[in-house]
Formats: sequence, structure tokens, C-alpha cells
Amino acid sequence: MESAEIRSSFLNFFAERGHKVLDSAPLLPSDPELLFNIAGMVPFKPYFLGEESPPASRVTTAQKCLRTADIENVGHTARHHTFFEMLGNFSFGDYFKSEAILYAWDFLTGEMDLKPERMWVGIFGGDPDQNLVADEEARRLWIEEAGVPEERILEFDVSENFWAMSETGPCGPCSEVHYDLESTSAAPEQARQLVKAGADRMLELWNLVFMQYNRDKSGDLTPLPRQNIDTGLGLERLAVVKQGVQTNFETDLFKPLIAEAADLAGVDADANGDEQIALRVIADHVRAAAFLLAEGLLPGNEGRGYILRRLIRRAGRWGRKINFREPFLYELISTVVAVMGEHYELLADKRKVIEKNLRREEEQFNRTLDRGLDELESRLEGVREGNKNQFSGQEIFDLYETHGLPIEMTTEVLRDEGIDYSSDEIEAAREEHRRQSRGNRETSDEAELDVAGLQATDFIGYQNFETESQVVALFKAGQQVEELSAGDEGVVILDRTPFYAEQGGQVGDRGTIGEFKVKDTRPAGDVYTHHGRAGEKISVGDQLWASIDKDRRRAVMRHHTSTHLLQAALRDELGEQVMQSGSFVGPDYFRFDFTYNQKVSAEQLERIEAKVNQMVSGEFPLQTQKMSRRQAESEGALAFFGEHYGETVRVVKIESPEGIVSKELCGGTHVANTGLIGAFVITDETSVAAGVRRIEARSGLPAYQFLAKRRRALEEVRSAAGVQREEEIIPRLQELENKISDQEKELESYRQKQASGRAEQLLSEARQFGRVSFICEKFEAADDDTLKKLLDNLREELETGVVLLINEREDSVQLLAGVTDDLTAEVKAGELVGKLGKLVGGGGGGRPDFAQAGGSDPSGIPRVVEEINALLQEKYGAPAGY
Repeated sequence: MESAEIRSSFLNFFAERGHKVLDSAPLLPSDPELLFNIAGMVPFKPYFLGEESPPASRVTTAQKCLRTADIENVGHTARHHTFFEMLGNFSFGDYFKSEAILYAWDFLTGEMDLKPERMWVGIFGGDPDQNLVADEEARRLWIEEAGVPEERILEFDVSENFWAMSETGPCGPCSEVHYDLESTSAAPEQARQLVKAGADRMLELWNLVFMQYNRDKSGDLTPLPRQNIDTGLGLERLAVVKQGVQTNFETDLFKPLIAEAADLAGVDADANGDEQIALRVIADHVRAAAFLLAEGLLPGNEGRGYILRRLIRRAGRWGRKINFREPFLYELISTVVAVMGEHYELLADKRKVIEKNLRREEEQFNRTLDRGLDELESRLEGVREGNKNQFSGQEIFDLYETHGLPIEMTTEVLRDEGIDYSSDEIEAAREEHRRQSRGNRETSDEAELDVAGLQATDFIGYQNFETESQVVALFKAGQQVEELSAGDEGVVILDRTPFYAEQGGQVGDRGTIGEFKVKDTRPAGDVYTHHGRAGEKISVGDQLWASIDKDRRRAVMRHHTSTHLLQAALRDELGEQVMQSGSFVGPDYFRFDFTYNQKVSAEQLERIEAKVNQMVSGEFPLQTQKMSRRQAESEGALAFFGEHYGETVRVVKIESPEGIVSKELCGGTHVANTGLIGAFVITDETSVAAGVRRIEARSGLPAYQFLAKRRRALEEVRSAAGVQREEEIIPRLQELENKISDQEKELESYRQKQASGRAEQLLSEARQFGRVSFICEKFEAADDDTLKKLLDNLREELETGVVLLINEREDSVQLLAGVTDDLTAEVKAGELVGKLGKLVGGGGGGRPDFAQAGGSDPSGIPRVVEEINALLQEKYGAPAGY
């Protein structure tokens, strides 16, 4: 049975039993506390916690999952993966143990036709130390209702078969179904030991979690009013059983990838040893990379982007073990799409984008890897020659910091070589680097405010710019006080406020609270803190009028709405792989960081700017709505990774008569319709990191001010160019450019003639040290290009010789040395000027045939002349006529 059939059979089985089939949630959750979706239940956490209502009481999914904790084991074992699929059925207060157990057994023995005598069932055996009793109910149900023989029920402790979401909250026992890949039946205790040891022979297929308790802070368990079911069945593992193979890598999910990689590398797909490991690593990691790139993630140096980079680079390093020296992973994407694309259509839709970004990362890494691995090998030779078995953590960090070789790659090479290293030493070197980078400077930031016990601030600033509020707390120098005196710097906390607190890239509001001048507003959890200076005494309990700087806020609102329009225009022009990577939204300008792997051309920027202005002129209305995060994501609302979103989110939608223009999760403040933005202009586009670009732009009055300043500059250029109209500027500049070019050619011709003439004179004055001719001449503030031309002419005319030209300026010296090609094995220009440069208070170097040095001490010139004459005399004898 092919894996695609297994997947569809599972979903159909549960759909026929009243379950709603949901699409897989993205690998990239919007929750910044999670890097990736690591299990089938992760998208349903709000339902299990009772924070949101599920779309149905019974749900089934095939969920994309990614785990990297055991990445170093991938390729070395039969089961470890980064990307995998978890088939699951879930009940939110509907059915419980009886149905979950029967469904699992019926699917395995019925739909999948697995032999009961090859399966073992694990249950929770209790833990007296934690007052946890054995799950006798599950034992009874497996025996009486599923018909599993009692001797095939195995008990395990709390570490194996008791699940908890966290230290407190929902928890409960679980049951596992294990399949024996060997036909010879094991005895119960032997089977139990094989399961505990994680033996390849005993394959864990399915885990059924019974959420039946709530654990409080004291550790006491009470039954949940609504009991839930969470199950997970590994698709790759079930495919092993149904396809009659021994490892996941032999299934149809991996075999085509391994075969294609082997064909590209020219190795045997059934190879053993390092070649087998390499092929498995490549097959696993390219699947993971493909799915992450399809969801818009790009390789980077932090967070999720770093994990993606690590996957690609680890696959690339193992690729080198099987002869790959050029980018190759991108060539496997067509096979990934062929295997997985029918169910996960996003792979096929994003195929070209995946290939493009993957190839770019491979090319970049190959350059880094060549340098880094060469340096590592050089250092390893020293370790081997000294018969040492230890590599210092400082060297490992230095290879990363100086040569770009990832730490985990170095440590993996060391493990392969059997060489020890200390993780503590690496971390110590990393911390020392951080300390030096900080320069040991102490920060002067205000101490973090202790707002524990204060109620959440009621923010009314979406609708109101001012209100009467009560002072509920005051802080001075980080300490809570009862009053602030006139002139005091401090923090005011109100029961309700129109002031927006800085978050989501948007700056905090300024304004006044009575006579307290607010310079900034920041969040401390759900409490808004107003920072500023008191104009008169303020006391806790005072009723004061709070009013924001309205003009400043309106400018910020125009800019914030502009970021939404800009992202829509960027995705329309550059592709949907563009995702927000950061932002700053202020009153004078805004900047928008986004994922994109190349410079945005001037023509593209012009079109993007035009698209935004078209949306502005369309006067499209903005609508805001609160909904569950899952609903927002399912409706296509964009989220910014790194921003914390609760389970209930605010969605800002901009809609034109033709349809939705923009839909984003956003807690910021916005204009009521796009027409209120006014003019929009892009002022700059730059790179801020690998794969991340930045656009700076302005809207409204700041946009007008920018354009007015540019118009004044253009007028100055027109006047300086001596033309009457703006359209005449470019032709006039081209005319001047051509004139300058002609004059530079004339000057170059003059220099050539001058150098040629001077060369003839100097050649006639050359001194002869044996077979070596020597020319030395001093100049006063001569042109660099002229001297270089002269030096080239002299080298060409001399049969065998050395040339030294000395250029003296008021407070510096330049030395230019040349050596004819036939003499560079005996006299090297770079070494020569290195010695001579020290005599004039400097240094230098260069090629064997040409080199330069500089110094700051012209008084050393006579010593330079003496030294070079002495060197040549010592090497070739006294000059003729000496």
C-alpha cells in the first residue's frame, strides 16, 4: 500500500465516523514561542485548554511536523527524521477511551489488515510517588472490547505513558500500539524491554492520549469536566509495515529521493556506510527544506531561518562525502513534488521559488564551506600529529566567527573523527565574544517596572484620542511611589488610556496627562506605562484629562496603514514568498523589512510605489474584527513571526470593490480609509541581512516634504547644468560626461608619453649590479597613475632588473617596487617593500613582480636608498665602476 493511500484511508476512516477532516496547519505557527509545529495536537492547543471553541467536536488531520532536537541522529538510525507526517484523530469533549481504543484497533486490524499477534499495547502502570494509579480502565477496554490478549498488554511508568501539557493543566495516561517487525513472537518481558530500549525491531505506531485530569499547583489531580482525546499515528512508520521494509528510508516516501540523489552523485542507492548515511540525510533534509521554503521561510542566522539554514548546510556537507561539489539539492525538488505534491499542493505551486532560494543558499554555503573546512582540516592535522584527542572550544567558536563554519558542523566532523570537545568551552567562548562586543558597557535603561497586582489597562485609543482617567500607580526611578512632584521624571499608569503603547513596530503615543508631559508609552504585559515629566504634583487616585498628540498619532496611522498596502504591493509585484520580517512605524517615516533574496530594481520599486498610490486613491475602507487565531490563519490573514499573538486576534482588512487588498493580524492604529493616507513615496531600498531587504517610505505630509526637498535639489541641478527645463538636464549631463571622458583620454595619452619619455632617460641611467639592472628615482608629489605607468614601462624594457620609485609628499612617502619576471624567484617585490617601508615609518606588500608601501616619515628616504643598494650589492656584487 502506497503512503498516499495510507493517508487517505486514515482520513476517510475517521470521516466516516463523524470526524471533520481539516487541512494540515502550517509548519510555521504564528505563536513566537514555537519554532515549528512539532505534533498533530499543537494547532488544537486552544481547544484542549478551553480557550476557544473547536470547529467540530470530532476532528481528523494529516499534520506536517518538524522536529530538530535529534537532528544529529538523522541518517544514522532507521527512524529519526526532521520532517514527518502525523495522522491523528481528536475528540473535544465528545468520545473518550472506549471509542478511541476501538477506532485505533479497528483501523489497524481492519483497514490496514495488520496481524494482531504482531502487535503489543502499552498502558500506564501507575506511579505511587506521584499518587498516580494504573490505567486499569484502558487495560480492561483493550482486553474486553478490542480483544487484545492480556499477556500482550505491557505496563510502563510515568516517563513513558503519562502525558502532560505542562506542570499544571490538562494531563492523563496514554496507550501506545507497537508492531513487532520480526515474525518470531517475543515473550512479554522481552517485548517490554525492547520497547523501553527503543529497538528498531519494535515499532511504535500509534499513541493515544487520554486527557482526563487537571493538575493544580500542588500537584493534585481532579477529573476534567470535559475529557479529550489526542492521538498520533506516524505515517512513515505505518508505511514501513504496509510496504514490508525495515526502515523508514526504504518506503516510497524516501526511496525516490534516495535514488535520484544517488543517480546525481554517481553512487549506489543501496550503498552502506557513509554513503548510505549521506543519502538518508539528503533525502530527509531536502523534504524539510522544501516545505519550509514553500511556506515563505528563508535561510537566516536566527530562529526558524537558522534551523532552515542548518538543514540545508548539513545536507550539503554530507553531499560532499558522495562527490557533490556544486549545488544539487535544488535538483531534488521535482522529486519531492512528485512524491508529496498531490496532497500538499503548495509544494507544486511554489516549486520554482523553492528551487531558486535553495540553489542560492547552496551556492553561498559552498563558498563558506570550502574556506571553513580547509581551515578545520589544517587544524585537525595538528591535532593528529600531536596524538591529541581534544579540540578546544575556543577554536571551534573561532572557526565559526572568523571562517563562517557552523559550530554544529565542526562538532559533527569531530565526532566522526573520534575527537573530543567541550560544549562548555564553546559556550564560554561565545559569551566572551558577546562581552567584548558589548564593550563591557553598562546600560542606562530604566529598571523594569514591577506591575504585578495592577489591573490591565483599558485601551480606548482606537476610537478616542482623549479621555478622563484615574491614576492607579506612579513610579519614580523604577520604584512605585504615591506621588510625583513638579519636575520629577517618572511613569504614570492609568485605569484607561487613549495612548497607544509601543508594540508591533508602531511607536508609542506622546501627549499630556493633566500637567504630566508624556514622552513615550510602553507596554509592561497588559499594563500601559506612560513615561515623562510632571509639570505639577501628581498623586495616586487623581482624576486627570489624558490627551494624545493628535497630529503625531494621525501621521503614525497613515504610515501604519501604508505598511499594509506596501506588503500587498510587494507580494503582488515580487511574489507571495515575500513576508514581513520587521518594521518601524513612526510619525516622520516608516521602514518595512521583508524576505527577498535580491535587490529590488528601480523599475520594480516604481511599479510598487504606483500600486500603493493607486490603492490610496481608491479610498478603500478599513475593517477590523476580532476572531480566533486559527480562524484568522485559515482565512488567509498574514502574521509576522516574532510578534506575540494571543488566541484571540485583531484582523485588519482592506477591501476594494474587486476584492480583498490586504488582510493582516495587527493590533496597531490605522486610518478609516486609504484615501486619508495622502501621497506615498519610497525613499530607500537596502539590504539588512542575508535574504532580508528594507524599504523606507513616507506618507502624507512627510511624503510631500520629501518630494519638495527633492524638487529643490532638482532645481539646483538644473541651474548648475545651465539649462532651462528639467527634461534638458539628462542630455546636458551626458554631454558633460562625454566631454570629461574625452579629456581623460587626452590626459591618459599625455601620461603615457610622459612615462615613456622619462623611462628612456632612467633606463640610460640604470646601475648594474652584476647581471641585474637597478633603477631608483625620487619624485615630489607625483600622480599615482603616472608612476604606475612609468614602472610598467621600465619593467617591460629591462631584461633583468629591479625598479624602485619613491614618491615624497609633505608628510608621507609612497614606495613602488617592480621586479622583472625572470628575477622574481630571487627578489620578491612584496618582501622588498615590506622591509623598506619600515624605514619610512610604515609598511606594505604585494605581488612578487609589483608591490607598494607607504609611510609617514620622509626623513627615512636616504636610508631606503642605502638599504636597497646594500641588499643588491650583497646579493649580486658591487655595481660596475664601484
